[in-house]
Amino acid sequence: MKFETQGIRIKDRSKNVVSIELNDILKEVYGGGQYCWSIYELQMNVYHGVDFEPLKLEEEVLASKHGKRISWEALSAFGNDVNQFCDLILMGSKNKSPIKWEKQTPDRYESVDVYIEMFDCCYWEVFSKDHDFINRLAHKFKDIELLAPDFREKKKS
Repeated sequence: MKFETQGIRIKDRSKNVVSIELNDILKEVYGGGQYCWSIYELQMNVYHGVDFEPLKLEEEVLASKHGKRISWEALSAFGNDVNQFCDLILMGSKNKSPIKWEKQTPDRYESVDVYIEMFDCCYWEVFSKDHDFINRLAHKFKDIELLAPDFREKKKS
């Protein structure tokens, strides 16, 4: 199977905590308003005084079949409000229909244009069909590892 996406793992840390915030990644998505964004997994710690109810949003994401849709503007504000993501799966697609996504399939990153995941407070993984976006991230951050879209399946073999 030939994959179109490229991936990167970002592990930059400060005092043993991932120092990269969601908006640090989103700033490198050119034309983010052209994508349909959905949140598929969410667990977070938030700043006080945010304009949304964190537990309610986590419940809505958990209950959604095709992710919780979020506009680019709301996503940027959301990125500013969250102190730390424990787990996050965020996807952007130029196709405006709901994203049908299976977490355990080898081609899971191919069904969307941008895939962003925070894994257990440890690191970010980003996959995209826009190779320039991945290259911008590689040049912006220090502790990175480039990933093939099928890297998890190769490890199992």
